Amino acid sequence: MVKSATGSFIPTIGLQVSIASPLQVNPAVVPAGPIWSVGDFSLTLSSLVESTDITHTLILKGVGLLHDAGGTYDDTEGTWTATFNSSSTTFSWNSGSGATSSVPDGGSTLLLLGSAFGALATLARLRPATK
Repeated sequence: MVKSATGSFIPTIGLQVSIASPLQVNPAVVPAGPIWSVGDFSLTLSSLVESTDITHTLILKGVGLLHDAGGTYDDTEGTWTATFNSSSTTFSWNSGSGATSSVPDGGSTLLLLGSAFGALATLARLRPATK
């Protein structure tokens, strides 16, 4: 169940989350459908990696497409990380997802680059010729 959320995910608070089952690890295999879904949102992975550097801990990371079946939001590339821990008789896990979309710069990088080349050309014309 979603306990807290921000932004566009606020309407999912209180809703039950569906997680892909079974989830094959060692080696990690990308599930055929979404790794999770809640309300109109789902994340379908295109890659999944397993990291086991710590005793009694399994970390899974993936990249995929965040989809809104309601059509309000565009599909967005997203990431997913899940950490599973066990100690004696206790098992716990945590999962998080986020968008990986980049923010376009509106052409300012190209404008800056063009200005730099223009300044270099001007300096080259003003520099005295060497003989």
